[in-house]
Amino acid sequence: DEVAGFVGYGRSFGAPSYFSATINMPTSTDSRWIQPELADMVEGGVKLMELGGVYADVTGWYKYFRFLRDEGDNSLQVIPAAHAYGVEADVTWEPGEVWERVEGIELNAGYAYTGSKVLADIYQGNRMPWYPVHEAWGKASYKFPFGLKFGSSLDFTGKQFTDYGNITQWATGELGIMPSYTLMSAFIGLQAPLPQGWRLEFTVGAKNLLNYVWFTRTDDLNGGILAMRPRTFYFNLGFAHEFIRGRAAEQARSRGPGRPDRKRWTATERRNQRQMMRMMGAWL
Repeated sequence: DEVAGFVGYGRSFGAPSYFSATINMPTSTDSRWIQPELADMVEGGVKLMELGGVYADVTGWYKYFRFLRDEGDNSLQVIPAAHAYGVEADVTWEPGEVWERVEGIELNAGYAYTGSKVLADIYQGNRMPWYPVHEAWGKASYKFPFGLKFGSSLDFTGKQFTDYGNITQWATGELGIMPSYTLMSAFIGLQAPLPQGWRLEFTVGAKNLLNYVWFTRTDDLNGGILAMRPRTFYFNLGFAHEFIRGRAAEQARSRGPGRPDRKRWTATERRNQRQMMRMMGAWL
């Protein structure tokens, strides 16, 4: 009941663009310019659930890429083969499941290691862009019995290359190493029951609480360094109601009090979230 193993396989597909075909096909008979991008991934690991208040998983994964396209303003490079691999661990502890006096405390920590390499063509042996080697995260929160919850989180992302050539410095800033950065956030929120099954939810928080200066790079028409989100305050307000009782809700009720209905993210979902933060950090 407390330990599970899992294994998965997935394939991602990226259709060739019109730009990819027109920029090279008139003078080339090499079909790779119009081949779809493919990425095959396998992953497997072990999960712990409700083991003394501990929820954890350790995951290993491997992804193989074919026909990766690196499109510039007026040029195109095709990377025939590359791969990435890694291992990550995520642990959440709710000590209140063991000691009633500390019920409401939730602690979370995680770490991810990622390796990557171009396997063919002129960049053979280089690391893949946008794949930091080290990432770490942590979160602590406390929820009062009447529904008020507050907490803080810390996320570290290691340095990474932004191009297949692994250029460390470029005159206009559009290529080069993206330095490591650490972002902190904090929030306070409330879930309050309302009549007839409705629920009020609101949250007040701050992203990049310490106002850390960080940036990303782009080699499109706006080539250069792009400043990312500064300290940002936000407020969310919503009303929720469960009109149709689903299987997840039934299972949560069958657990009884003190048994949270927890979404257990897969390694793939967490990696996608972290990549979105790196690529679109100014808006998320």
